[in-house]
Amino acid sequence: MPKTNWLFIILFSFIIFFVNKGYGQNNNVVINQILIEGIKRTKPHIILRELPFKQGDQVNITNLPNLLKEAKDNLDNITLFNEIDFNIDTLGIDVINVKIEVEERWYFWPVPVFELADRNLNVWWKEQNRDFKRVNLGGKIYFSNFRGLNDELRLNLQFGYAPKQEVRYTLPYISKKSKLGLIFNASRVTANQIAYNTQNNKLSFIRDDKSLRNKIYTGIALTKRKSYRTYQSIELTYHNTKVNDTIAQLNPNYFKEGKTTQQYFSLYYNYQIDKTDISDYPTTGYQLKFEAIKHGLGLYDDVNFWTVNTTLNKFGKLGKRHLFESQIKTQFVFNKNQPYFNQSALGYEQNFVRGYELYVVDGQDYLLTKLGYKYHLTSFKLKPKIWSQFDNIPFDIYLKAYSDFAQVKDYVGLENDLAQDLLFGYGVGVDIRSYYSLLARFEYSINALGENGLFLHLTLPLNNENSFVW
Repeated sequence: MPKTNWLFIILFSFIIFFVNKGYGQNNNVVINQILIEGIKRTKPHIILRELPFKQGDQVNITNLPNLLKEAKDNLDNITLFNEIDFNIDTLGIDVINVKIEVEERWYFWPVPVFELADRNLNVWWKEQNRDFKRVNLGGKIYFSNFRGLNDELRLNLQFGYAPKQEVRYTLPYISKKSKLGLIFNASRVTANQIAYNTQNNKLSFIRDDKSLRNKIYTGIALTKRKSYRTYQSIELTYHNTKVNDTIAQLNPNYFKEGKTTQQYFSLYYNYQIDKTDISDYPTTGYQLKFEAIKHGLGLYDDVNFWTVNTTLNKFGKLGKRHLFESQIKTQFVFNKNQPYFNQSALGYEQNFVRGYELYVVDGQDYLLTKLGYKYHLTSFKLKPKIWSQFDNIPFDIYLKAYSDFAQVKDYVGLENDLAQDLLFGYGVGVDIRSYYSLLARFEYSINALGENGLFLHLTLPLNNENSFVW
């Protein structure tokens, strides 16, 4: 596939500009046609709706390179293509065709499941002694771009530590012109070993031959993509969780008052702005995320509280290879005296201070800030020549230094002595990035307790539901 010749496009723009100026004409050209090559599954309108121009538009010739760059960034961020190239065909002084050549990704993924039940790899490796009984096995099937509409169907069947059955379907647009989409999700998870309490900032586990917890979840969401980089959703979910009597005896506050069942509806509102160059590993721009969740809608009285989360990420370049990044993340809970099962702050998913990967800090409110510097060391490609979608596998390697700060507020007296303290961690590391959102982060961190260690974090292909990843 020929590469986008940006030098030609810029020179062409200036030539047309000066010719038109010489003839006393305006500096606009008409886009006669938009030609798309290389698509086998993707519907053309999925590509066309990402372009900041359309067939028949008059565009200022000096702004054409910027429009093509914006179009390429938009197409990169819908993650359907390995390669995207633009070329201009001139039909006259003020008439052009825009040619888009793409190479589609591999869309069907039957994936074996080897998934750790612990919060992260470091906990499993260091504290659970690499116990393979704490591993989930099974299979997942991903149909990306399922009907050529940038939709996705996920099926998950796993067994082992926490047997799980799940189906999820995402349709970003319900029609060609609509900005509305739908998401449906349903899952069931059982476990015979669970954390029933937090003591000394570590999860306390109990294991039994019979099931200790059974969780059922269903949800339906209406999404709206207001513009290329602005996204909203509202989701109604149903939660039903049952635990064994043993859990209620060990921790009566697990569901409060010694209950063994918790069920409720929730209403989620999510608003995101992504003004970055590459959403899964940004180097410039910013990301903003706001989320408000009402747990308990009056149909059941098991829970009744609000959670509000905000995230702001900022990225920039200090030079050709020098980058900086920063993050501010907050959580506020209203009606704070909730069951243990619904209390979490830092140490879960992507919410942690580097250097504290082995700890959880339960609470209701928190403030988390992260600062980082990166140096783009090198880029290279492997060419295994297996299938066309894997002919060129790119890699980027970054060296980095970072520091994180956080504070958690606990208002209900959980057994958690790190809450209220200022948490601080810093270190150096290496990021290795490839396509399909594969990211490996090797980090040597030191925390405020004087502890240090080497930590590994992986973002695997097809598992990048949250693009706000550090």
